[in-house]
Amino acid sequence: MDYVAHNPQTRSQLCVPVYVEGRVIGIVNLESPALHAYDAWIDIAQATAAHIGLAVANARLALATVIQEQARETLRRAHGLKRGLLTLPWVGERWVHRGSGGHWPASDSIASAISASGLWKP
Repeated sequence: MDYVAHNPQTRSQLCVPVYVEGRVIGIVNLESPALHAYDAWIDIAQATAAHIGLAVANARLALATVIQEQARETLRRAHGLKRGLLTLPWVGERWVHRGSGGHWPASDSIASAISASGLWKP
């Protein structure tokens, strides 16, 4: 990749990679009009990049935790709905034939039973 000069007065530049789990996810880029401006700052820039990487990793973990909690809640609700369906008395005696030879309760009977149970509000 070619260098793109954004500021024509730049005489010093320091680029430090930001790593998360061994992969480069970004770059800390410092520019200065002074020659050799960052010679004494390399260690500080590297430490800053390491802290940025840790912050990104922590944010990803926090997001993953939120997503897992939402998935757990969805599964908990689905389990409650399933359990409620298994304990409901059948509403109506109507049966319909579905494709491969299986017989299933008519969908309007199931919807009526779910609605009557209070487990789901359309």
